[in-house]
Amino acid sequence: MEVTKVINAAEVMGGGFRVNEARPFIYDGKVWINSADGKDVIQVNTTATLRKDEWEMLDTVLLPERRDRLQVTSALVRSGLTKSINGYAVMKYEWETINDVGAPILTMNPDTQGQADTPVYELNSIPLPMLVEDMYINDRKLQESRNNGIPLDTTILEQGRNSIDQKIEDMVINGVSSYTYGGGTLYGIVDTPNKVAVDFGNSDKNWGETDKTAADIRADVLTMKTKLIEQKAFGRYMLIIPTEYDVVLDRIFDSTANKTLRQTILDIEGIDEIVVADKMPADTVAMIYKDRSTIELITGMEMQLVQWQTHSRASHHFRLMTISVPRIRATQGGYKGIVVMS
Repeated sequence: MEVTKVINAAEVMGGGFRVNEARPFIYDGKVWINSADGKDVIQVNTTATLRKDEWEMLDTVLLPERRDRLQVTSALVRSGLTKSINGYAVMKYEWETINDVGAPILTMNPDTQGQADTPVYELNSIPLPMLVEDMYINDRKLQESRNNGIPLDTTILEQGRNSIDQKIEDMVINGVSSYTYGGGTLYGIVDTPNKVAVDFGNSDKNWGETDKTAADIRADVLTMKTKLIEQKAFGRYMLIIPTEYDVVLDRIFDSTANKTLRQTILDIEGIDEIVVADKMPADTVAMIYKDRSTIELITGMEMQLVQWQTHSRASHHFRLMTISVPRIRATQGGYKGIVVMS
């Protein structure tokens, strides 16, 4: 590897946290970091624990294709409802809403004075907390791996990754309304005030009750779609159901066509996805207008494994961290893109 420059540890951590500088690696008896753009390597005068190939092996655990059971979060990513920002540098994410303009006038005279619209802006925000899992690698295990060619045990890293993933999924669905910062609150699909709440139809019977027919369930879905249309949310919808309703949708709705209730619901114009979510509360379903004006997953930092400071040399401290939160919003006029039925 070509040396571009040599710097000391104070320079490495000076001027704020940078992920590449918290991932030093050992190569040819020296300590290196990757440059911020990943094009160069820089020799540094600091301490490191892992070799380059050991970092690469641990990073494979964090690959997106190895992360599962993130049903709603993954659906938002598939739908392009994400936004990446430098979230480490800010404590909250802010945006403005603006009022609707008035109706245009009809005139034959180009000098006719139109309606003078004055924009009214409102500032909104959500907190950007970090999700963190700490883990330690026993130095004896590390030396055993190197001396005997035994791969490092990644179980604790996988558990940490899954723990963070599940927390993100839970935040997207259920929110953390107790978490506030700078005037903003971390709301999810179920607990957000920016939703329309409705009851189940047929005397408020939920979808798991034996006398709730397939036709009743389809009628409930149409009710949610109607509520979204009333909110001027036209188009692509996502239906989210709890895990226990998965088999309910496998009922035969049309015996002549041998069509299930799931297929029948997907035949409804505008509904292009049914998501079965483990974190969805029991006897609760939601329909979402798949648009940035309704929901986005804000990623301030991709999941990263970094070397952390510790006072012990018998074990090596690492930290798994990310910034990823839902942003759920309505228009300034109060139009919402989420309906929750329970």
